[in-house]
Amino acid sequence: MGGKINCPFMRAYVHQRSNAKTRGIGFNLTFDEWKKIWIDSGKWEQRGRGAEKYCMSRIGDTGAY
Repeated sequence: MGGKINCPFMRAYVHQRSNAKTRGIGFNLTFDEWKKIWIDSGKWEQRGRGAEKYCMSRIGDTGAY
């Protein structure tokens, strides 16, 4: 398999989950739940870093995703 993830949703999910783990933050969302949040938000295309971009955050920056 080689470890390469071709699905942009799965790649982003794995990256966010890994970053949360590195930062000691719980990540309880399944892939399907996480993807639905992004699709329902209508902001997937604007997701990213920097000005005019969107990210997933936690209420009050506490608790798990």
